[in-house]
Amino acid sequence: MIVHLVTAVDLTTGVNTLIAADTNGAIRAWDPCGSWSLRWEVPTAHGKAVRSLNARDKHVISGSADGTVKVWEVATGHLVKQVGDTGSGRAIYNVAFNEDGQAGINVVLGEGGDTVFEIIPFE
Repeated sequence: MIVHLVTAVDLTTGVNTLIAADTNGAIRAWDPCGSWSLRWEVPTAHGKAVRSLNARDKHVISGSADGTVKVWEVATGHLVKQVGDTGSGRAIYNVAFNEDGQAGINVVLGEGGDTVFEIIPFE
């Protein structure tokens, strides 16, 4: 079952991509302009359900109940960076790009959003 949808627009090429994540840990990307063809698919992107998905320009980040955060190339689905278990043993409930222009990710652990940490850089 799909639980998250995000769109990404590569500002250098103008290419739009629709990215979906599901409860089985899979991530898929489609071309929403025209044919709706599947661009790429990673059926085992995460070992458990994807809890959060976010995209900006050329990258999409995913956080999972398996305690990992992963950065993917929007165009290809290539894994750019993986941050393994955060040490807490808890699920990742929210991932977002830093707003200060740096190539990093803000992560919230736990359903209550009680712990935040930052991962910099990923490029």
